[in-house]
Amino acid sequence: MANVILHVGYSKTGTTWFQKQLFNKIPGYRFVGHNDIPEQLFDINTDIHAIKDDIYKLCDRPSIISDENLLGTFISGTLDKKAKLYSELFDDSIVLLFIRNQTDKLCSVYSEYIKMGGTLKLNDYLWRADSPMSVDEHYYHKTIDIYYRYFGKDRVYVCLFEEFEEDQRGFVTTLLNRLNLPAVKDVRYRQKENVSLSERGLNLLRCANIIAKKYRWLRYIRTAILIILRIGLKHGCFRNKNIPERFLGKDNYCRIQNMYRESNMQVAELTGLNNLSKYNY
Repeated sequence: MANVILHVGYSKTGTTWFQKQLFNKIPGYRFVGHNDIPEQLFDINTDIHAIKDDIYKLCDRPSIISDENLLGTFISGTLDKKAKLYSELFDDSIVLLFIRNQTDKLCSVYSEYIKMGGTLKLNDYLWRADSPMSVDEHYYHKTIDIYYRYFGKDRVYVCLFEEFEEDQRGFVTTLLNRLNLPAVKDVRYRQKENVSLSERGLNLLRCANIIAKKYRWLRYIRTAILIILRIGLKHGCFRNKNIPERFLGKDNYCRIQNMYRESNMQVAELTGLNNLSKYNY
């Protein structure tokens, strides 16, 4: 099979931007997104022999496969099993694994949940044990260790979302060089995708979600508010400009930081990334 780059980054780490602005523009590579990936690839019970031919046809030339659903979750038991499946299917691939400091990421995850129609308050959402986006899913050292085990450390590139946000052009140039990929033209570096809402915008939309859920005949109110918020986001309004400590509340912020302190230390040890503290990991 031709060279494959497998992008399995966590949600809210710039996945949409990379798919729309970079991966689909790399000369000589086929971009394989969500609509192109066989459904069996998301099923941990898939018979590898039943899917191999389809995958080999799909990746009959150098390809980049990217979808947030590829990663799986600890709570469902799919993360380890999917990594094993991918290592067997793509035995000579490079894995791109994007991470983001947990406090910022959870703010963004909750914002997306509300935009998708969620009604839970922040605390109720964060500490749900059965949620695939809960705080328990973000022990990055476990994920990195799993992919190192199945693919080997030299074939897994752990990337920081914060480095990308800080210098998009420089990050992309470095990444392409590291992967021995050609330069890409027409990249819109400051194009924002899936911008997080401000606390006020979130509260407004959550109330509209509750009303729409209770009185379905009033759901047009929620639709109107969402349209207004999206237009505002496009023009720089309603964006989340709050620092995570204020957004999450001091108790939640400190609790989350304490939860991941040891995990992030292990991430630094595993990857050699010594700048995690700079980005509030």
